[in-house]
Amino acid sequence: MPRTPPAHAEPQPAGVRGTVEPVTLTALLTSLVWLWPVVGPVVTPFQEPAHAFGPGHRGVDIEAEEGSSIRAAHDGAIAFAGLVAGVPTVTIRIGPIATSYQPVHSSRAVGAVVRAGDVIGRLGARHGTCTCLHLGVRVEGRYRDPLQFLQPRLVIKSPRAP
Repeated sequence: MPRTPPAHAEPQPAGVRGTVEPVTLTALLTSLVWLWPVVGPVVTPFQEPAHAFGPGHRGVDIEAEEGSSIRAAHDGAIAFAGLVAGVPTVTIRIGPIATSYQPVHSSRAVGAVVRAGDVIGRLGARHGTCTCLHLGVRVEGRYRDPLQFLQPRLVIKSPRAP
């Protein structure tokens, strides 16, 4: 008799939908479609801390205008929408992957299923040194560089005048 996932099962990314056997972390990471949540240059790169509480930059900052639509980088469910240390924050989770977006104002309810590219909120006011989206990715509780997951962006240079 086939097993069915419990009603509270987390959404599965495309390619593994409907499976009932556990999905390996590697399979999950490679099957997810990772999209850029906003268009803009990376102004502050990821800097991994030497230890859990050490200094570092646990994500990337992507420059964008206040009020810009922020989109889900991947499929998942809203795990948190509220304030963290006074900063509006949205966290999307799928399995052991948690992606956080700051400062993002959202009306999405915790538990709402989102797909890669869905608008999850609007970019809030300037924080830190720029008006930018701080995108953080944790895999099994460890911060990882979001750029290793996001799809490459095509850069088209304008032709130079003769």
